[in-house]
Amino acid sequence: MPKQSGFIVSIAIFCFFGLLFQRDGIASGVEVEPIQLPEFEEVTEPQSVKDSFGVLTEEEHPLRFFISPRMGYGANFGLAGISVLPDLTLGGEVGLLISDQLCFNVFYSSSDQNRLASDFGLHSDFLWSERSLGVGSRLFLFGASSWIHPYFGGGLSWLRGTLSPMGPVFQAGLVSGGEIEFNRLGGFGEVGTEINLTRAVVASVHLRVSGVVSSSAKEGAVGNQELRDLGNSVSRSAAYLLGAGVGIYF
Repeated sequence: MPKQSGFIVSIAIFCFFGLLFQRDGIASGVEVEPIQLPEFEEVTEPQSVKDSFGVLTEEEHPLRFFISPRMGYGANFGLAGISVLPDLTLGGEVGLLISDQLCFNVFYSSSDQNRLASDFGLHSDFLWSERSLGVGSRLFLFGASSWIHPYFGGGLSWLRGTLSPMGPVFQAGLVSGGEIEFNRLGGFGEVGTEINLTRAVVASVHLRVSGVVSSSAKEGAVGNQELRDLGNSVSRSAAYLLGAGVGIYF
């Protein structure tokens, strides 16, 4: 028993001095380096948007081109002494969508069958043919996440047209030549909406109203004042167009 007691006391003394030495070492400023964990680069989730059907898709660059064939009915108004029947207008436009809500566009339209009846003392009706080229911009009210995109816009347009008599032009008992040519530079405003059919195809409707900045007219019959008055009245008149079309975005 005395030997076992001595052995146990020796072990206790050894442990005591071992713990004391360890405490003194830590207190004396011995630094223990922390374990370095490997660094990982921050991973960001790709941005996504919902298309017109609510499906999450990867976000694309907002710069997109589009092309749109269009048709509509339109006529001029504010013509004193002249009545115009609305008729079919065909055309198309191309454009560039630079953000979800802003685009720039160029359009062309053509109309060949507008019938015009004049009270300027010219005993003949006329066929009104015109070609129009315009540039403008549109501001969409909603972003890409919406399936419907109302917009308003405006721009400048240039129009070249002719008035061709449907028969001889009788004036004061005389028969005179009749075709009238006119040019018109104007501004326009429009409202409309696009409706998503797919992510790349939309249906659209719009109402465009245009006014005149400057105009000129040239009559075919020299000295025919009535023809001159008719051409000036037409070239200075305002116009409207109610149209529809299908647009394809690329």
